[in-house]
Amino acid sequence: MVCEVCGMERVAGSPVCVQCGYPLVGAESAHAMKEAADLSAIGDLDNAIRKLQQAARSSPESYIPHLKLVALLKRKAVDGGVVFKRLAEQECRKALAFAPLEKEVHFERVRMALELGDNMEALKVQYEAKERELPFAGEVVKMIDALSTLAVTRVADTLPPAQAKLRFRLLFLGALFVGTSGIIQLVVVLKKASADAAFRILGSASFYQCIALLTGAAVFMAEAVRMWKRGQRL
Repeated sequence: MVCEVCGMERVAGSPVCVQCGYPLVGAESAHAMKEAADLSAIGDLDNAIRKLQQAARSSPESYIPHLKLVALLKRKAVDGGVVFKRLAEQECRKALAFAPLEKEVHFERVRMALELGDNMEALKVQYEAKERELPFAGEVVKMIDALSTLAVTRVADTLPPAQAKLRFRLLFLGALFVGTSGIIQLVVVLKKASADAAFRILGSASFYQCIALLTGAAVFMAEAVRMWKRGQRL
């Protein structure tokens, strides 16, 4: 089995590439996922999903195909297919079962819970209780807080202008904090990449965390602008 990112041979017993840190899958599974990505790019989601299901069967020990299936099934659910949301939840549970210590799987679990309308406070309590066994539990808790705040803003169109202005200030400050955190972490990743030729940015979990933080900052800012516009009415 080889790494699909750098081509390094797998070291027995290691679930990730010792060269770049990318999670490993079999060659057949990697090929099926590549085909799925190509099909997804042209909008053929049904066949892309079939390819990922094939990848999951080819690498039954890997969580990666299941996590990719979550993303495609959620795209199918955009058209109103509640069934696809439930299928995405099932794939998310499978990914979590295969990789209970992978941060990105837990992040996806939180996003999935929000979309399904699950009790976010109860989920937060669960992660707070896992802070000793999960080194990134604190990050997951922060993500739950951020997404819960964002979910509350979805009903903000019913707020009177005065409350909308207050929410704008809070969202604006949140965007600044999250965005600054993302930029700082991105600088750290880039410095590490420039100092270490063997360091692979795309294989670094920190890089994807930067992307998540910056994306969150952009969403917060968009909501802040929406609140500002509402606050200007009347």
